[in-house]
Amino acid sequence: MPKISVIIPVYNTEQYLSFCLDSILLQSFKDFEVICVNDGSTDKSEKILENYSKFDGRIKYINTSHKGAGGARNEGLKVACGEFITFVDSDDTISPLMLENLYNDILKSNADFAFCNVLCSNEKTGENKIWNLGTDNQNFQNALRICAAKVLIKDIYACISNIVCAKLYKKEFLDNIIFDENTVFEDIPYTTEIYLKANIIAYDKNPYYIYRTGRENSVMNQKNEGYKNIFKMREKQEEIFKKYGKYEEFKEVLLVIKMEDFLTRTISANIETSLEMFEIIKEKFNNFNYSEFDNKKIEKIKNVYAKILKMNNEEFIQYTKRIKAAGVNKNG
Repeated sequence: MPKISVIIPVYNTEQYLSFCLDSILLQSFKDFEVICVNDGSTDKSEKILENYSKFDGRIKYINTSHKGAGGARNEGLKVACGEFITFVDSDDTISPLMLENLYNDILKSNADFAFCNVLCSNEKTGENKIWNLGTDNQNFQNALRICAAKVLIKDIYACISNIVCAKLYKKEFLDNIIFDENTVFEDIPYTTEIYLKANIIAYDKNPYYIYRTGRENSVMNQKNEGYKNIFKMREKQEEIFKKYGKYEEFKEVLLVIKMEDFLTRTISANIETSLEMFEIIKEKFNNFNYSEFDNKKIEKIKNVYAKILKMNNEEFIQYTKRIKAAGVNKNG
């Protein structure tokens, strides 16, 4: 049995898929399998997978109907044989040292999972920028710091993004944690659960995961109906905090993150979707009861909402245009 299973959801990424697979085959750690889940691709992705599976027996692929990245990862988990799991998106690549070093991090610490930083590589501009997933937190200043998630979750949650990639997990730790299917933002409830469930987390500050940005056809650049899923995913996140008995402790943090994210995604969407999302925001927050929350902790975003909720549709569109023109894709 392989030590590590690398699960890759694949959907119409023929232009990038070979780069992704090559980066995995170049790993210094050799005891792995690659499970590619062809999620109903209509381009040449399946042919590429077929050729690679013939070239290297560690690469396997299965075909499914289109279920989204979450559904594809679920299918990969069902057939994975490794003791450890990592997820890689098919338009991204990983450093040759990622599997070896995160594997060793877990062995040293007995962590439930290990994570690393991300190198964001912009396809349009050629700019590379390190996405520090943990080093803004004083508890994660060392190259490898072993942490009790139950203690650090408040700080972790504030500074670590909802990304399931750039991590290596013990497979048994992921039992009974399932991705939402046929949606975007499926990372949000999944990562929420792993942070709340974990007892020990290992962090390696090196940017082993290379995340491709600026790609026109990526799911996150399709500013359409899918953006509305942010409402469901953020509310599901709150339910997971309640499940683990942590909601009361973090309810202000969760409310601020939810309100900021709702507004950010609404501003980012195209005009038609933006107005539809604006209506949902109005439904949710026009008569929202803030009395159970500490006003000092939510005051800033509460004031932003008080302003936008007074706007009509035209005023709101002009507001979003000003935000975009200023280069601030956030409440401002």
